[in-house]
Amino acid sequence: MNIKELNSKLKDKAISLGLCEKWQQEWDEDSSQQVLINKYFKGVDFSLKHHYPSNEFIKNFFDKDLLRKNGILVDDNRSLLNPEEAMILGSSKAIIRVNGRHHSIIYVRDNSFVKIFIKNNSFTIIHLFENANIDVEVQDSPDLLVLKNSKNVVITANKTIRIKDDFSYLK
Repeated sequence: MNIKELNSKLKDKAISLGLCEKWQQEWDEDSSQQVLINKYFKGVDFSLKHHYPSNEFIKNFFDKDLLRKNGILVDDNRSLLNPEEAMILGSSKAIIRVNGRHHSIIYVRDNSFVKIFIKNNSFTIIHLFENANIDVEVQDSPDLLVLKNSKNVVITANKTIRIKDDFSYLK
């Protein structure tokens, strides 16, 4: 699929899901995969609410190395270091490390499992959806907040961590 067809399919589907007029007008039919990934994270609430684009669409039509470079894993096994944003989808298994003074927002959904190491003065927010499963290891004094957006998530931690139920997010 060429880039114009990719943009057309994504835009048409987004419009059918209720994409606002402003975003429709701003959508360039020649947007590169990188621009589309940036748009995905910029409109993350819309993407998460509609599970859009689907995991299968992402796997089939986006370059895997580019996805990995941007912290997007779909049915993938990978380690990430200090991602500014990460989206872990499908049945992925990942190890994520956040340290130093880095900040990360991590989204884990579907049936993914993520082992997360957080330390130093880092700042991390983790959003969990569907049947996500995380194992968090905390060292030093990082700032960490885990937001449960589903009752079916599993959280294991080596220390007491802040967990907030946020079941109305995206509704």
